[in-house]
Amino acid sequence: HDAGDEVLKQVAEVFSRRLRTQDGLSRWGGEEFLFIFPETNEKDAKLVTEQIRENLSAKAISVDGKSHRVTSSFGVCEITSSISLTTALNLADQALYRAKRDGRNKVCAASELTSKSNL
Repeated sequence: HDAGDEVLKQVAEVFSRRLRTQDGLSRWGGEEFLFIFPETNEKDAKLVTEQIRENLSAKAISVDGKSHRVTSSFGVCEITSSISLTTALNLADQALYRAKRDGRNKVCAASELTSKSNL
């Protein structure tokens, strides 16, 4: 558990380095994190999240004197007048699982879910 907690702390540090002052980051549960990008559309949020994913993949994380590479998968959804917070969280979760099914270490946007047939 201690090693896992250390990995999560270092991952959160990598995530935090790319965020703007107005952005939010929270541990959502287990090994999941929730990013909030105010005033940001889905396309731009996906670009930022892709940069975060690349930064994490490029950084070696040291735990107990051993170096580890960590990959990550992300789901992105924009909250709009027609997409509530609850719906957006559900769609982002579906997009996350699509990214995992499509090979992991990827970012998938909710808008891409309808363009692929096997959700």
